[in-house]
Amino acid sequence: GHAAAARDGICLAGVTALAAGGQEAWVIRLDAQGAVRWQRRPGGAKRDAALAVTVATDGGCVAAGYDSDETRLWIFKIDAKGVLAWSRTVPAGHSGRAVDIQRLRDGGFAVAAHAKPAPDRPDRAFVLRLTPKGEIKWSRYAGHGESLPAAYSGGATQPDYVPPVS
Repeated sequence: GHAAAARDGICLAGVTALAAGGQEAWVIRLDAQGAVRWQRRPGGAKRDAALAVTVATDGGCVAAGYDSDETRLWIFKIDAKGVLAWSRTVPAGHSGRAVDIQRLRDGGFAVAAHAKPAPDRPDRAFVLRLTPKGEIKWSRYAGHGESLPAAYSGGATQPDYVPPVS
């Protein structure tokens, strides 16, 4: 979702409007009292978005969404101090948007997305698995044309899924 609870606060993700038009991904880290620790807009000058967020094991925020041309999924980590730790883009075919991210037991991440392989093809569920450092372990289309969240509700169709850390 757009908010994730940490032991000592909350990570929020979304978009903010740019003065020159367009939008930019926006991630905010709040402390336990709701005060802003930091806020970052790690994207470029066009149109990108953070549509989902989870908390990393170090207390940082890992967000997922799409980059400026909407043909690539975008996953990035901002560490607990507010520094961009890593950023990854994953080709999604004609268009794509990451819509959910969950931290896994090993500290890595599972990302669920909608992706359209070609202009004349319907959206399909797309999943990928990242290591704690953001390296892509694998990515693949899931199901047979199902869209999300039905095809990816708590990992029901993902054979390597491990429930997130509580």
